[in-house]
Amino acid sequence: TLLEQTVEHAVSIRLVANHALRLVWLGQAQLLGGRHDAALELARRALRIAEEHKERGQQAYAHRLLADVLARDEGAELKAAEAEYQRALTLAEELEMRPLLAECREGTARLRGRLIR
Repeated sequence: TLLEQTVEHAVSIRLVANHALRLVWLGQAQLLGGRHDAALELARRALRIAEEHKERGQQAYAHRLLADVLARDEGAELKAAEAEYQRALTLAEELEMRPLLAECREGTARLRGRLIR
């Protein structure tokens, strides 16, 4: 896909800036395409890279993607998803990332609705 090519090209020219965010975008596409395992791996890689480079905004996006991936599972993963949404929400609040705040709140509400049932 074009997103995969973009990530590969960025790696080949050693473009480090915003790499975690590119992985988040690719992970979102994988999740929407039903490729849960690929999305999970990309979310974890994005989070690791964002943490290594101290890119807090990109950490927030990576936590949200990880939460979205985990929320697709049943059982114990739902609690892990809730924790990831909370991490993303905390960072988004600190950084005043309002659209991400709304997305995290929506994800948390959907998740809690599933936990209540």
